[in-house]
Parts: sequence; C-alpha cells; structure tokens
Amino acid sequence: MLNSRQLIANEIANDLLTSATTVAPPASNIERSLVTVTASKSRGLRELLMIVIVARLMDPTFRASRDYGACSPRGLYPGIKQALAAAGIPHGKDGALNVAKGNPPIDRQWAGARDDQAAADEVVRLVGGLEGMNPNEVRELGAQLAKLLLLEATRVADLTVTISPSEDPDWLATASRLLIEKAPDRGNTPQVIAGLLLEAKAAALEAPVRVDGIGDSACVTTSTSNKLGDLCVLDPRGAPLIAYEVTVKPFGAERVTDCTAAIHDYGASSGSSVTEMTVLCRPEDLHPEAIGGNGRSAYLGAVDDQDVRYLFVDLFEWIRLELLGMPPSARAGFHSSLSEHVNDPNTAEGVKVAWAEINA
Repeated sequence: MLNSRQLIANEIANDLLTSATTVAPPASNIERSLVTVTASKSRGLRELLMIVIVARLMDPTFRASRDYGACSPRGLYPGIKQALAAAGIPHGKDGALNVAKGNPPIDRQWAGARDDQAAADEVVRLVGGLEGMNPNEVRELGAQLAKLLLLEATRVADLTVTISPSEDPDWLATASRLLIEKAPDRGNTPQVIAGLLLEAKAAALEAPVRVDGIGDSACVTTSTSNKLGDLCVLDPRGAPLIAYEVTVKPFGAERVTDCTAAIHDYGASSGSSVTEMTVLCRPEDLHPEAIGGNGRSAYLGAVDDQDVRYLFVDLFEWIRLELLGMPPSARAGFHSSLSEHVNDPNTAEGVKVAWAEINA
C-alpha cells in the first residue's frame, strides 16, 4: 500500500510514461546522455535519475547535487517502481537506493565511485541541467527518459519464450543444469530453480508449508537481512523446518563461519534453534574438510562448525532427485513457473537468452 507521497510520485511517473508517446526528441547532447544512462548495466542509475526528476516536479527547490537525501528517495521510490512495473520496464527492487547509499550529493565525487563511471558522469551532467530547468522543461526531460525506458521494455518483451510445459524429469534436469551453467546470474538462477522445485513439491503433496527466499537476490547476505540461508522451508507457524544454502562458488571455511554467525543471529531474534544447514553445491565447490561422502551418491559430506552441521549435497543430482520425487503435473508446473521467472522483465537478459536456446 502506497502512502500519500508515494501516490503522488506514482501519478507523476505515470504521467511521464503517458507523455513519452508524444514528447519531442531531445537535443543531441541530452539524447547522448540519456542513452548512456538507460543503456548502462547499472539499472539503478536510470532509476535514480527518475527519482530526481519526480522529486524536482514535486519540489522545484530540490537540488540533488547538494542534498540528494532531501527528497527522501527511499520513501519516494516505491511509487515510481510501481509505475515502472506496470509498464513492463525492467527495474531493480532497490537498485536506485544501492547506487547512492547514504544519500550523498549526486556530484563528481559520487560518480567517481560508481562501477559504471561513464554513465554516472552522465547522471551528474543531467542532474546539473535539471537544476536550471523550469517545471515544464523538467517534465519534458522526464518524458524523454520515459520514452527510452519504454523502448527498453519492448526490447526485453521481445525476448519472451513461450513453452509447452514438459513433464519429462530427465529433460527438466538437463535444462535446469544448462541454465545454471550458461547463466548463473551471480547465483540467482540456481537459487530460484531450487526454490521453485521446493514449492512445486510442497504443492503436489498439499503440504502446509511456505518456501522463503525464492525472490531474494543471491547477493543479499544472510547476516544483514536476518535470513536463514538462501532458502528456508517454514511450517504454518513460520518456524524453520529445513534451510538451504545454494551456491555455484566454493563453500569454504569463511563462508561457513559467516553462515553460522547468521544462523545464531536468526535464532536470537526468532527464538528458533537451528542446528543444520543443507548446502546445495557442485562437487568442485565442496568444503575441503567435508567428510562422509563416498562419491557414489548425491551426498557429498558434512562439516561441523560450533553447534551447526553443514550437509553438502550435489546441486545437480538434488535437482534430478527432486524432479523424480514429484508427480508429472508438478514437474510441468515447475517448468511453467521457471519460464515465468525467466520471462519476468527484471530477470537478467543473459538468463533469457540461455532459456530461449534451451527451449528452442
């Protein structure tokens, strides 16, 4: 539910998207800057620019180059994000906030610390220009930005893959493995696949459980978000039944130490006692001190850290076994859910391309 200020931001953003269909082309220098920003892999930059434009239209005295935090961007963005989502425009959950943590002035110093410094420099240039514009000019620039974002939405929509859901466990296991290998998306792909498998199995068994973590970024650390692993199966009361870490990177001593600390933090805040974590990984990512695996099954071995036991399981064999352990209708449902995830505007483009190749 949006608050009153977010509703105003949403209305302004929607107006800019509507005006995009009739707005005049920008001057060549403005167009170069807008294209650079919207083409950046750091989507948070274009979302930040949209926040600044909306904030300027709400308050013409706002100066992001001096005090970006004066517009309370964290409180403003949900209204803008809702407008972007309704238009099918790829956007981040909080990308615009991550590229300007602490609400620094949007200036050269800020731009110099960004991964895509060239695009960030263009944001600074556009922000400076906005501060010399009247409201009509600000609105026009906002519509020009919106037009490019709508073109991006159309381009991404063209990558949509239409499938006939398969019930074949062998094909689905192979397809899942290929998608993970071709487009791991910083670990998001295996986490989503594992989560959707757990959901499909629970639905088939009519189990009164909830799978937490499917929509979370794999880059979110458990310690900062009070998460219990990447995925967690919860009972009807919200108590954890089984927790998973899903990785395609080495899971060594440092990762175990961080995970144990997060488990203890979770237990302290929730009152739940968790003493076991299942780690879904590739054999090459196995903890070097794991013991108990014999190389003849999906189970790879275990490691104890304080009061927590880590059970390592071959990710790809686990996927195959989960598929074999559910009825055909559940496998088809998993395939549909995975395709729906891939076709979502916010899913990484590399994942969409790989999925199209797999389902060709």
